[in-house]
Amino acid sequence: MIKKLKLSECTEGLWKNGQGKTRQVAIYPHEATLAENNFLWRLSSATILSDNTFSSFPGFDRWLIVWKGDGLFLNGKKLGSHSPIHFQGEEDIRCTLINDQVVDLGLIYDREKCTADLKVHTGTLDVVAVSETVFVFLARGSGMVGKHEMHEGDFLILENKSIHLELAGEALAYVFSIKHS
Repeated sequence: MIKKLKLSECTEGLWKNGQGKTRQVAIYPHEATLAENNFLWRLSSATILSDNTFSSFPGFDRWLIVWKGDGLFLNGKKLGSHSPIHFQGEEDIRCTLINDQVVDLGLIYDREKCTADLKVHTGTLDVVAVSETVFVFLARGSGMVGKHEMHEGDFLILENKSIHLELAGEALAYVFSIKHS
């Protein structure tokens, strides 16, 4: 399966702790909800408007990356744009903005039932999604993924497919991969 999705089309809702808003890109299983905490994994994008504390997700691991904005501090450690960070969901995380608002992308997954990774890519890359779900997000610029033209803010969701990713010029892509144990 290959499916194209625009971040701007994703449904917006409140964070688990109610301190901000997020756009849900995908959740698995599909009938799961954030409120019931009955998912194996969830990919979303949050707009952070002010200093806050992150929602707690005991038993889950998290990948986070700043897509837009100057970055933030997580418990005093700087997280700049396009630099992924991995941490446990039960960690108490205090977030402080460096300047204005930040838009991030985050993957939360059950560490007992899934493994996940996040890589940042430029140039060309072959993406293989044989026994996993892969999300290719175009963070900057434009490019071609197989025969699919992509622009900033587009996702391509892959299951049981292999594609060739070719980014133009200074284009940048985030590749999230999730595999069920």
